[in-house]
Amino acid sequence: MRRKAFQTIGWCLLLALPFPVFGQPENWQVLQFPGPSGPVGPTWCLGMNPRGDMVGYFVQPPDRGFLVSHGTYSAIDAPGASWTHAWGINARGDIVGDFRVPTDPAGMIHGFLVSKGTLTRIDYPGVAMTHPRDISPTGDIVGGYMATPTSPWVGLLMDRHGATTEIRVPGAVSTSPFGINAQGDIVGEFRDAGGLHGFLRTAAGAITQLDYPGATSTSAWKINTRGDVIGYYWDAGTPSRSHGFLFKDGAYSSIDYPGATHTMVHGLNSEGEMCGMVSFSPLGAPIAWGGFSRTW
Repeated sequence: MRRKAFQTIGWCLLLALPFPVFGQPENWQVLQFPGPSGPVGPTWCLGMNPRGDMVGYFVQPPDRGFLVSHGTYSAIDAPGASWTHAWGINARGDIVGDFRVPTDPAGMIHGFLVSKGTLTRIDYPGVAMTHPRDISPTGDIVGGYMATPTSPWVGLLMDRHGATTEIRVPGAVSTSPFGINAQGDIVGEFRDAGGLHGFLRTAAGAITQLDYPGATSTSAWKINTRGDVIGYYWDAGTPSRSHGFLFKDGAYSSIDYPGATHTMVHGLNSEGEMCGMVSFSPLGAPIAWGGFSRTW
């Protein structure tokens, strides 16, 4: 179903607190947004572009979006928002995400697009929550909406001209697209009676289910111009561990941050660099997540 639906309101992007990235050797880096008196709360990386710019959010509280560019952190705050999350960034530096305004009705969430320093609000009409998750090099946006705060996700593709297409995996209870590449291929996750699965949807609309071998659940997050897909899965161990994965040329490989108990990969660029979330909590203990990048 196609509908000319998104309505936008122009706002300004607020950037603050530039600081150098804290790195570790071997191109694996723990990410930590720095504050004036030292590092702030957990920092989670969710998107990465070909220049190596990364976006995500950190928990201060409240949650605040961030951009890391050329080794410098900047905060992203939607004006008037109680929290802001950044989820995807393209080669031009356009950023998408979502935010909450405390004066809105309970459960309402807005999407946003940051382009050339201006933040524009994105609201799918007639729904409570709009969740952009990624933006292609040409400006096509994928994500989803929830009709009410308790409704299942419905996938959305908004093309660069503003026309939208709903995306539903046949037989799924919910469909959540998280990534799009230059060719228009889309990846994400869906839930059915069998659990949580990843999916790949080609620009022509053909859908392939993605399940890491032996995993109890699989979630696909980004796809690059070469068609490589990354995401994460949970294994069948007791207790279960999360691992990142790469799906390349029809084969799966596991990705684990060195020495970590849990790894989730959320960002991928055309160079094969990655970022995501990592935990060093002992297995069986409550999981404390941080952010990481893996660059060349």
